[in-house]
Amino acid sequence: MTCAVLPRFPKAALDIEIANRPFVGAHQTYSPPWRSVTVPRSRASLEFCPATLLCYKTVTIQGRDMFDGKIELSDWDQCAAGHQRSIFAHQLYPNVLIKVLKPESRGEGGTRRSKTVRFLIRFKRFGAYRTFQREVDEFLEQARKFSLADDEELPIPRIFGFAYTDHGLGLVVEKITKGDGELAPTLGELAFSGRLTARHLRMIDELFERFCRLHIVMMDVNPGNFVVTDRRGFEEVMCVDGTGEKSFLRVFALSRRANNAKLGRMRAKLLTKLARILIHPAAVCGDESVRAALEPYQRQTGQRVRLRALSPQRAL
Repeated sequence: MTCAVLPRFPKAALDIEIANRPFVGAHQTYSPPWRSVTVPRSRASLEFCPATLLCYKTVTIQGRDMFDGKIELSDWDQCAAGHQRSIFAHQLYPNVLIKVLKPESRGEGGTRRSKTVRFLIRFKRFGAYRTFQREVDEFLEQARKFSLADDEELPIPRIFGFAYTDHGLGLVVEKITKGDGELAPTLGELAFSGRLTARHLRMIDELFERFCRLHIVMMDVNPGNFVVTDRRGFEEVMCVDGTGEKSFLRVFALSRRANNAKLGRMRAKLLTKLARILIHPAAVCGDESVRAALEPYQRQTGQRVRLRALSPQRAL
């Protein structure tokens, strides 16, 4: 089974008729930047997703579509993992990722499974998928502010929808890549490998300034939640996870002042975690100016820093 999820494009760009009619000619060849696919006209269809204003061209092979039934993630590559979630990518779908909950994070019926969570909270609405709900809410809040004619590019990935997988319900999101199509590296990976530069620190400041301007709410901050991409011709930092309102009273969604104060604390927390990575014995020595800039954020304690907090592993 193969499926290509296309970015926004004019309807005239496809040599087909919109009303789900046969392709013009015996075969239709579509050649996106990453792949060339030729299929018989009787085996292909056009589907629209009005909720996200995206168009999907589904190419069917072996009698199955990507969204027909459950997606077998055994055919996908796990490219990241966190405490509660795993994320999967597939070379045939180069601009999408699927986030799923780990089996140990969800109980029967999708309830939240955690030893530290109080009994009643486990059975609150959305259960273990509350993080999905918060992430979708934040994306919807930001996306509603702009139209297709606007030049504004959100510093968070687009959300395409949900899909049933053999690992449970999955959240289908935009894959943030580098200009060559490879998965964009996280700030944690750059810091651990000695590739973090002073320019990256300035981009972090620019990102949080955009968060304040757009009133983007964050619920978690981790070096693995931020990636550096140059897909638009210049380097920038994007937040790929951890957005959404977590407080019960929605204080930060309602108050820009309260959210700006929280974003300031989040920025300091992110820089503190980056500083800890730099002093880890296994970290590669990099730019000394970066170490000097992050030195004020290093906590002078004798406690051993948890390896999980210092790991370059992507956190979801």
